[in-house]
Amino acid sequence: MPVGVFIASPGGRPYYTSDEGARLLGRGVIPGIGGDDLVESYGFFQAGTNQPYPTENLPTVRALQGLRSHVDDVEIHQPDGSVTHLEVWGRPVYGAGAEIDYAIVALADLSERLARDKIIAGQAALLELAYDAIFVRDLDGRITYWNASAEHIYGFTRAEVAGQVARDMLSTQFPEPLASIEAGASERGRWDGELTHRCANGQSIIVESRWATQRGPDGSLLGFMEIDRDITARKDADREALRRTAEIQALNASLEQRVQERTVHLERANKHLAAFTYSVAHDLRTPLRGISGFAEALVEEYGDRLDEKGLGYTGRIQAASGRMGTVLDDLLHLSQVSRAEMELQDADLSAEVTVICDRLRARDPGRHVRVTVEDGVRATVDLSLIRTALEMLLDNAWKFTAGREDATIEFAATQVDEAPLACYVRDNGAGFDPAYADKLFQPFQRLHGAGEFPGSGIGLASVQRIIDRHGGRVWADGAVGCGATFYFTLDAKDTLMYDQPVRPAEGSPEAALPWEVNPDSQPRSAL
Repeated sequence: MPVGVFIASPGGRPYYTSDEGARLLGRGVIPGIGGDDLVESYGFFQAGTNQPYPTENLPTVRALQGLRSHVDDVEIHQPDGSVTHLEVWGRPVYGAGAEIDYAIVALADLSERLARDKIIAGQAALLELAYDAIFVRDLDGRITYWNASAEHIYGFTRAEVAGQVARDMLSTQFPEPLASIEAGASERGRWDGELTHRCANGQSIIVESRWATQRGPDGSLLGFMEIDRDITARKDADREALRRTAEIQALNASLEQRVQERTVHLERANKHLAAFTYSVAHDLRTPLRGISGFAEALVEEYGDRLDEKGLGYTGRIQAASGRMGTVLDDLLHLSQVSRAEMELQDADLSAEVTVICDRLRARDPGRHVRVTVEDGVRATVDLSLIRTALEMLLDNAWKFTAGREDATIEFAATQVDEAPLACYVRDNGAGFDPAYADKLFQPFQRLHGAGEFPGSGIGLASVQRIIDRHGGRVWADGAVGCGATFYFTLDAKDTLMYDQPVRPAEGSPEAALPWEVNPDSQPRSAL
């Protein structure tokens, strides 16, 4: 038989041991011993200790006293040091005279069961380490297992939930009927979804729930294991994100509408400004020509009647008219620079500077200026616009070094921050007070009087707009009497695209005006 059998006669003397019994006990019948010697002779110990098993509690001894007994776990310490775990049953056997003839004891090996129990205990311990709530319920929904995380998440102890119906205790809200969920889980072996549970403190939480079926050896359904993860905070965050997204979308829609409205207004304002600029500039030319012409006629026809003071007045009228014409030309040029369409191409800036300086020498042959140009400075630019900017910078340098016998002008590239290209134009001329450097690039702002250095104050404003349109920036360093250096950077891939000029509507009063800037007018210096 798969169990061992041990029989003792009255007094506890061993009488019979089956082969399996002898194997489990480590020996068969030991002659000449009694009940008081069984513990020591066979090595009975309390499970998990080195304490001998109490003789009076041995199933053999109790059976000889007419008592039925069952011991779940007894250890036999074998002579070789090994330990055998036993489950023991003891029964008295009576003879014809109702006297106990002997005690019969059944022994079963617990080694395999204990090994399985150890594995199960280890697996159960792992469930206790899980972050998620894990519990098992039978087919009636009653809880049979509840891990530590379930206690933490829901606030119910193991003692409180034992035998409770999970759906009632947790006030579960299902996304569909429970019967439908359990039927689907039974068929597929699992179910996943979201549930709402109520905790011990009355707070409702949302859990991400996964169910797995528990089946017996014959495949019959025994119950369900449920694994729940609290996702309340995540759901709240999702709702908050959706709310904020909706707010942002509403704000973006409102902003887009406002941008569209402002764009329309800006385009309309640009059209009006362009028309106004050209209209004012060209309308002013006619009276200016009249003023200048009448002043000239006054000198020609009545000059002999005018004294020196009167002739001075007419000269000043003609000079003022000329300066006003120059301002109008520069104003139109500034407008065109800001709105002209750009065509980017690779250009040799060194060559352009050389050509401009040669033209300045030809215009003023009496000047001796030492010009230094670094070779090979190239950039991707709108050639027409960058040529205009270089002309204005170099014209300024030429003009403001007029009072120097050792005048020098230098053009070169340099390194500035992360800019792809930075250049400068340097001179040793009159310079400027650095406290007023912010005024240099503002239209009509002058740091020198017109009598000292002629100009309208538009040139550097045009330079700044040209450099802006090339994605760069322009600034200046200098000191009074020590010259000036104008720096600019270029980054054509980030060019600023201004609105293109809009011609006045056909038939309007502005349409009759000349559209282009007077080609004979030359760019004027800014200072």
